This record gives sequence, structure tokens and C-alpha cells, in this order.
Amino acid sequence: MIVFESGCFYRDTFEKWLRSKGISPSKLMELNTLDGLIGCVKAGLGISLLTKSAAKHLHQDENIKQFALPNEYAKVSTKFIYHKDIAKTCAFSEFIRVLDLVDAK
Repeated sequence: MIVFESGCFYRDTFEKWLRSKGISPSKLMELNTLDGLIGCVKAGLGISLLTKSAAKHLHQDENIKQFALPNEYAKVSTKFIYHKDIAKTCAFSEFIRVLDLVDAK
């Protein structure tokens, strides 16, 4: 397995998925760049889990095979955040309104 460092959401998801299938990888290659991770997979050094957007440009690579994750591992919860004491300018308030965010006061 070629993964980012411990604590990476995608690594954790990959490991949970494999454990659910009874797979416990004995060898991990930890990298800290997406380009390095993709390069290692292209070189045939292992497998990895990437975001759809990161893997999108690989769809034309004849040597790379891609598979979708099962639904229970495929969804990522994403949050919009801002500091509670931010100056809520007219532009910021309009931005929140356009995004239709709840509790933006």
C-alpha cells in the first residue's frame, strides 16, 4: 500500500475498508506528496486510494486501473468553516446567503 502519513483521512478510509475485508497490509510506503504517490503507483510499486479529482487525470493512463469504493466508504463529509468573530461584511453575508448556509449569523 502506498499511503500518505498517519492521520490522513483517505489512508484511514483505505485501511478501514481493507480491515472490513479481513486484509491487514504488512507493508506500507508512506509518502507526503500526491505526485510521489501517483508516481509510485505508475511504477507498479503498490496500490493506493485517491480522491476522484486526483485520479481523474489518470483515466487515460493504460497502465492504471481504477475502481470506485463501496458506498459506505465512498462519501466524504465536507464542512465550510470560518472564525466565529470574523467581521461579517455585506459581501460575506451575501456569500453565506448565496450558499444557503444555515446558522451563518
